[in-house]
Amino acid sequence: MFLTVLVIAVLALLAGVIAYTGDVLGTVVGKRRLSLFGVRPKLTGRIIGVGAGVLIMITTATVLTLIFNRSIDVVQQYQNFLIQNRELEVSNRQLQRQIDNLTGQLELQREELAKIQSEADKLQVDNTQLQDLNTSLSNLNDQLASDMANTQDQLASQQNAALSLQNLLEDRAQLLADLQEQYRALEAGELTYTEGQVIHSAVISAQDEVTIREALAQFLQNAQNKVTLRGAVRIEPLSPDDTEFLIAAMRDTPTSDILIFSSPNNQFRASEVAYNIDLRENTQILTKGQLLISQQIHLGSSQLPVTREDLTSALARLSSAARERLLRLNMVGDVSLETTGLSPDAFAEQLLRLKGPVTIGMLASQDIYVAGPAQLEFVILY
Repeated sequence: MFLTVLVIAVLALLAGVIAYTGDVLGTVVGKRRLSLFGVRPKLTGRIIGVGAGVLIMITTATVLTLIFNRSIDVVQQYQNFLIQNRELEVSNRQLQRQIDNLTGQLELQREELAKIQSEADKLQVDNTQLQDLNTSLSNLNDQLASDMANTQDQLASQQNAALSLQNLLEDRAQLLADLQEQYRALEAGELTYTEGQVIHSAVISAQDEVTIREALAQFLQNAQNKVTLRGAVRIEPLSPDDTEFLIAAMRDTPTSDILIFSSPNNQFRASEVAYNIDLRENTQILTKGQLLISQQIHLGSSQLPVTREDLTSALARLSSAARERLLRLNMVGDVSLETTGLSPDAFAEQLLRLKGPVTIGMLASQDIYVAGPAQLEFVILY
């Protein structure tokens, strides 16, 4: 609409301008009496007026033609626009229906999603509970595995203990059988040596191989004589390896040696006498005059004097303590004491003359070596 009004206004303006121009030209021609193409001035004015009208018509027709062509394009575009608009409206309505359908589906999907989310939350809670339960079960499984391992260890320990107990019972049964057999042999007088008992011992002072061999042969003969006296058949012979070992050891010793055969277990008449070999250097353990042991005793008073029996018992205890002391000093075998000086009875008689607390002791009257003998004498210390 605006475009049409604008076109009309432009045409009116152009027509006015052309008419005005033609009028001005006609007036000028008329006043000046100008002639165009040799005609009269009056006719010239008319020709100019007609030319102005024709020019106005041509201009109007040209403008209208241009406007018409443009209008046709505009109308065609408008018609095309209307067609496209109708198509777009149809498409829009279809799209709107699709949007409505999709909106409905979206709402349904939102509701479904809300349900799924709710179920997912429930499943998450259930999953958390299941994880906690799984953790608890895992801890319980670990505890059960640990308990099972401990139980297996305890079972293995108990089985080992049972096996050890069974072995111990078997050993005890065998030991009992051996003891019963030994007791039977002991009752029958068939026991020759007990475990650890010295079979034979002697000091060997030889330094060269020949004399050492002779001394060993004599030692074995004396040992055989001793076991024969006890009713045994014979003593085991000395093996070549043991012989060579003893010879080498005695040859390297600067002083004399003491050779000891001791019983490894209880032995009986029917069996050959076995022995353990113990070779020691016959070292000095006490020097002459050295105190071995002392003991304080009370000799009573005038109102309550000590008796001879009490003194005899005290001296016996002192002798027993001296024997144990010598054994701790590595003296060999059954230690036998030889008292020099006063005899036990004479020493007791001397003690009976005293009163109150007295310290007595036993000292070495001669140098004492590992092989013995142990010569001791009683003394009153203070």
